Amino acid sequence: MGYPGEKYEKTVFEFIKNKYDPNAIWEGGSDSTKPDIISNILGIIEVKQKETAQCGQFTESTVDNYEFSQDIINCFSNNNTIITNDLCKQWVKNYYLNHKKVNYFGVCDKNNNVTLLTPEEFFERNIFSCVARYKKSGSAKAAKWVENYVPKDWEIEWKDNKLFVKNDKMINQQFFGINTKKQKKVCWVNENKEIRILSNTNNLTYIFHFNEKKED
Repeated sequence: MGYPGEKYEKTVFEFIKNKYDPNAIWEGGSDSTKPDIISNILGIIEVKQKETAQCGQFTESTVDNYEFSQDIINCFSNNNTIITNDLCKQWVKNYYLNHKKVNYFGVCDKNNNVTLLTPEEFFERNIFSCVARYKKSGSAKAAKWVENYVPKDWEIEWKDNKLFVKNDKMINQQFFGINTKKQKKVCWVNENKEIRILSNTNNLTYIFHFNEKKED
């Protein structure tokens, strides 16, 4: 089994080879420090899966590695599980342009449609957000108590004893709840729109996402 996002990297790689540079190199892999695709013509191409829409992360142990990280942490309080503002955009822009030296973003959707964007286009067309959650070291399906803590504006349904959201935009979002043992738990929406209960760890992770701006 390949790593998450492999098929999207391959799709964008074939797109780049066929349309721009037959000698492009696909590095990819689960190592986020390496470029996804390298081209002598285009430079470094970062692949993004449109539906998952993740774009960088840091932990409290790596906060000093990236500019604006401490500012992001300061935005969160015990009741905030997600923030969306220009600071998120600044963090993501600094991460990809100054640290990863990205020249283009190859955005691929679930139907294998690829859009090649310059950094200017990528940051102009999207809004950026950050969630703070304990890094997933395992998860379990939702228990009945979870339903009581789902944000009021989310549409949910039970299928085969699993709890799902109906809206794709909820993917990767999370919220807190208290289980029957009075323990605070983090609940998270996976790529299949299923709400899962995350195992608690001490490694709090700040994860960034992007979504296309809505047309006026």
